[in-house]
Amino acid sequence: MIKKVELFSTKKEFFTFFIIALSIFTFNTTCKYYEYLEFTKFDTYESDALVINQYSKTAKNQILKLDIDGVTLYSSVSNGVRNMQGHRVHIRLFLDNISFFQYLKGFYARSYVLKLYPELSPQIQLSNYIKSQHQNESLSQIFSALFLATPMSSSLQQQLSYLGVNHLVAISGFHIGLIFTMIFFTLKAVTCRAYNTFIPYRNLNLDMFVMSAIIIMFYMLFLNSPPSLLRAFFMLIIGYFLYDRGYKIVSIKTLLVTVISILALHVELLFSIGFWLSASGVYYIFLFLKQFQIKSKILLAISISIWVYLMMFPISIYIFENFSATHFLSVFYSLAFVIFYPIELALHVIGYGGIFDEQLLLVIQTTSTVKL
Repeated sequence: MIKKVELFSTKKEFFTFFIIALSIFTFNTTCKYYEYLEFTKFDTYESDALVINQYSKTAKNQILKLDIDGVTLYSSVSNGVRNMQGHRVHIRLFLDNISFFQYLKGFYARSYVLKLYPELSPQIQLSNYIKSQHQNESLSQIFSALFLATPMSSSLQQQLSYLGVNHLVAISGFHIGLIFTMIFFTLKAVTCRAYNTFIPYRNLNLDMFVMSAIIIMFYMLFLNSPPSLLRAFFMLIIGYFLYDRGYKIVSIKTLLVTVISILALHVELLFSIGFWLSASGVYYIFLFLKQFQIKSKILLAISISIWVYLMMFPISIYIFENFSATHFLSVFYSLAFVIFYPIELALHVIGYGGIFDEQLLLVIQTTSTVKL
């Protein structure tokens, strides 16, 4: 058996990579700063924007989460305004001393909506198709978030947090891995005979990987590239590239290279909690695989789930500040999710996503009686 080699054999190689990544990071930060100067050049800024989310904040106001050409910001409107989520609006912003740090992280600005475009975004249209398969509002929100990364109400997020399954609903590398596996083996099964008959000289696995990766890339772009998906996609591409060339991919170095590469290309992710949570989860998985050698795949999956849960538990409690007796069951929910997710995805594609709604509601409603 050929032994896998380390990504960097010397410190000089890593230092060279780091200097290149730092140069790219500096260049992209400079470009972002130029965009910031143009954005804040005047006291007001007028542009089209996509309303990503709209939710009540006080008795008088609602908060709008907006996207303007990749810039995330928040504003407010009165409670009498109709629901504009998923619509494009023409908006005038009043900029009050917005710093470059706030520009990268996401900021609040007073605004005035000048025009509401009637067309819904493709993401919301698909979300409505998913929601139409459920009679319960909570399940509608859950499955829309599960497949399309759409926002959920704060009360539902809190309920899922008590149950310890927030990480399963929020799309991450875990979901991308499951979707990629489904696509890869489906394409392979469909095209295997044609490959063997007409182009046996082609590498079937490589071609199916490329096709699956392209589908995942379009899926990620359709969802506006959430940080966790962006990290997972980079890991997928870099991992296969290194694996195909005989490098060790289950390595802290691989994760470090991926994180540095992503930050060099997307400066704003420095301030994304979701990105760092996602990277932390992969770090603990790699750490476990490095320290423990378990041959049984079933035992390995259970052990990793327990390990990651224990490692991420303090961080989860600190961020979400919710805990219940059912929280410890999230380990088993994670294992069952490997089977549950592909089945639900297939059912929603054919329009039968509500088959297991009664059972899911029973599980979710148990949280109301076991809060600590």
